[in-house]
Parts: sequence; structure tokens; C-alpha cells
Amino acid sequence: MTATTQDSSSPLTKTLDILNTITTLAIGALAMGGITNGIAFKTFTQLSAHIYLVTFGFVLIISQGVMSANPTGGWARTFSYKHKRNIHIAMQIIGSILAIAGAGVGMSLRSNHNVSRSAHGIMGIFTFVIVIITLLGGCVHVFLNSFLPSNLTKAGHRILGFNSVIFVFVTFTLGLEKLYSGTDIFIAYVILAVISICGIVAAPVTNVFRRGRNSTFK
Repeated sequence: MTATTQDSSSPLTKTLDILNTITTLAIGALAMGGITNGIAFKTFTQLSAHIYLVTFGFVLIISQGVMSANPTGGWARTFSYKHKRNIHIAMQIIGSILAIAGAGVGMSLRSNHNVSRSAHGIMGIFTFVIVIITLLGGCVHVFLNSFLPSNLTKAGHRILGFNSVIFVFVTFTLGLEKLYSGTDIFIAYVILAVISICGIVAAPVTNVFRRGRNSTFK
């Protein structure tokens, strides 16, 4: 039996596979919640545009872009490292552009919807900034990697990416809180967001610790 086969059949890998499936379902449910709220507007408004852009940019594309780098997920088994890397880059750039545009539309609504004083609005500004920094950090890691220490740029990109994921889902959930506060639906959305955050970061974090352990015991 090869090392690859052993690894793919290990309890940890199987657990991460199950978590990956649950995470994908949780992200899909959150996205459906966002899209449903956008559809609720009978006409296309700035607010509905904000909802659509952040739902597709943040929740669907950026989160799946992060999961495409998951070493145990379906992406890893279907595509080569080079193709998976290109998919990750493309999804992060497209998702970030949509998300930044959506956040920009949201900030333009501050005076009309009292957004700037709400937790959602404040977190939205922080998320807007950290996503831009993460996008720029990713571009540095991809295009200037040969001029900088590879381990440093990779570590920085991962740290920024993990923080972006947390900020994205917290901000998105706070937006839903404005609509469903005090209801069982909102509690369900909070649970889905927690599952999404844990599922997205679990495999990359586990992989980092596994590499560190392997290098320690060599």
C-alpha cells in the first residue's frame, strides 16, 4: 500500500472529507438565504445589488476558492496542483472583485439605511479592508514570490486568508441578523456560519500542523 493510499484512507482524512461535505452544504444554505433575501425585493435596488454581490463574491466564490486549496478535498483529487492553483487564483480574484464592489455599494447606503452605526456596517468596513489587503497579499505571493522569502509570503497569505474567512461570515451573519433577529432562522444561520468557518479552515490548519510534525520527526 502506498503512502498516498494510506493517507487517503486515514481516519483524519475521512473526517476532513465528511467535514468538507457538511461545509459545502452549509455554505450553500447561507448563499440560498442571501439570494432569497435579494429576490424578496420586487425591483432591482442598490440594497438588492449589495446582497447579490456579497453573497456571490464572499460566500460562494471566495469561500470555494479557499476550499479549492484544501489538500484533502475533491478539488485536490480532481485537478493537478498547477490547475488547482490557477483555479484558486481565478476564484479569489473574481470573488474579491465582486465582494469589494458589493461592500462599496453597501457603504454607499449608509445614510439611507443607518448602516454605519450598525454592527453589520462596522464589520463590513473592516471586511472590505481586509479583503483588499488579502487580495493584494495574494498577488504579491503569486507574482513577486521569486523576489521574497516563499515561506514568509505563504504564511502571510494564509493568515490573511483565515482572517478574511472569519470576517466575511461574521459580517454576512450580522446582515441577516438585521432581518431575522430573535428568530430560530437566525440561530440556524449562525450555526451554518460557524460550521462554514470551521470547515473552511480545518483542512489547511491540519495540513500545516501535519507538515510541521513530519519535519520535526525526520
